[in-house]
Amino acid sequence: MAMNYSKSAGITTETDYAYTAETGTCQPDKIKPVATIDGYVKLPTNDYDALMTAVATIGPIAISVSADWAFYLAGVYNGECGWVIDHAVQLVGYGVERTIFGERPYWLVRNSWGALWGERGYIKIHREADASKVVCGIDDDPQAGDGCDGGPKTVKVCGKCGILSDSSYPTGAKLLKN
Repeated sequence: MAMNYSKSAGITTETDYAYTAETGTCQPDKIKPVATIDGYVKLPTNDYDALMTAVATIGPIAISVSADWAFYLAGVYNGECGWVIDHAVQLVGYGVERTIFGERPYWLVRNSWGALWGERGYIKIHREADASKVVCGIDDDPQAGDGCDGGPKTVKVCGKCGILSDSSYPTGAKLLKN
């Protein structure tokens, strides 16, 4: 939905349309487009290898997650997550944190809650070491995320916090002249 909106309305700046940490309705009069996109590519749903390849070869990827980690401070998050996808964020990479307890693979996610949250606005979410170990669950409220009226009542989502469920990246980005 965000990619379609960016395609039609354009992309604005934080200065012109500041993040408010509130659920609300988009205010089109605040959007002063500085860039546009021609379209987007949607990655295969719940595909670990496709997501790893895309973030490694294309760059940041828009993803959807179950954001049950409001009180995250630092380290690799491996706490409880639900399966209801309710938050859009940006996957910027992946890695392995080495500790005295061993290696902890993670996805590096840029959240939208500002630089004072988490690790300067980022969270490391637990990542399985390979696709064969990924756990899946059922999102029983798809309309809390990217579900649409008349859509399915449940959706299979995979990965910690449903991180593999819905991923895409823009194509044809263009800066607009001021």
